[in-house]
Amino acid sequence: MEITRSAQARAFGAQLAFKVNSRPASDAYDFLAPILAEKTPFRLLDLIGGGLAECPDPQLGSFLEEIAAHAALGGWTVIASALRSRFPLGMEKILQLARHFIVQADAWFACDCFGERVLGQALVNEFDTVLQILSSWRFDQNRWIRRSVGVAGHFWAKRARGALQQSARAVELMAFFKPLLNEPQIDAAKGTGWALKTLGRSYPQALFNFLNDSKSGNFSPVILRKALKFLPKEMRTAISH
Repeated sequence: MEITRSAQARAFGAQLAFKVNSRPASDAYDFLAPILAEKTPFRLLDLIGGGLAECPDPQLGSFLEEIAAHAALGGWTVIASALRSRFPLGMEKILQLARHFIVQADAWFACDCFGERVLGQALVNEFDTVLQILSSWRFDQNRWIRRSVGVAGHFWAKRARGALQQSARAVELMAFFKPLLNEPQIDAAKGTGWALKTLGRSYPQALFNFLNDSKSGNFSPVILRKALKFLPKEMRTAISH
């Protein structure tokens, strides 16, 4: 079976939800596996995962674990989209489940998938609450958890689109990343750099002020390079010297 249209993906998601509710998790996965093997576009996998929103917790939990056990690239998208669809059931619980799968996956592409779809969207939905939850994640021993916080910040900045009414939150988010500016681990550093780069694209003056005020610290070269990418040349020069 090949899915190429949104309507097909939604219909498949509804069929999959029925199987998750009525069959063993392994049978439901056998139904999904050919779609993952076809390298179905992520936007369609998002629709399939979103179709699992109404599945009961025990059945869905077993099914998501079954997907994770097979570690197919597209499987992480289905898991992340399924979790995102269940935000109304409890934001903190969903974030902890995302954390569990990030650690289990142990790979950058899964980390970024959950960082955008779950952590990032949660930050868009409930900025203050989620920023507080993620505050301890900045110092987690697992590099992918630290990276995921940066990916979430990137997603928030992308969705803010430079809106003036989001300026105060953009500044707050920059300050949130200050303890991570000297992150030595490259995978985690890329996440923070990605967040600052996207913030700088929409809020260049705010990012310049933040970096200038932070110059006394030791910047990770990866983070600084990314953060400066979209700043005007004169701002980049002032920070670099």
